[in-house]
Amino acid sequence: MKLDNNSSSAKTLSPRLAISRVSWKSLRMPKYALITTTMLAFALLAGANIYRERDALHNAQIVQEQTQHQLANVQNKNVLIRQDTNALRQNKEVIARAAQNKLGYVRPNEIVVVVK
Repeated sequence: MKLDNNSSSAKTLSPRLAISRVSWKSLRMPKYALITTTMLAFALLAGANIYRERDALHNAQIVQEQTQHQLANVQNKNVLIRQDTNALRQNKEVIARAAQNKLGYVRPNEIVVVVK
């Protein structure tokens, strides 16, 4: 059995269809243009990265300021609670008033009026 020129095993690729490797010389682009384009691409990527980092830094500064305000508020409340605690420990009249208010106690000779 003889192979035809049209058979699939006899086909070969013509040199025109073969894909050659791309070399720097075949780009027909000056090297300075290629270098400039590459540097511009890196500069744009670096600029985008700097923009994102500045935005993240700005957001972190806002969160830090909010946290500092919350800390100052909590410290002020803490001072007020300390003052109330010290007053309760040192002054017996303050203790008596606090017990009356919280527990509903009545002193002798006091009149209680219930309002509905």
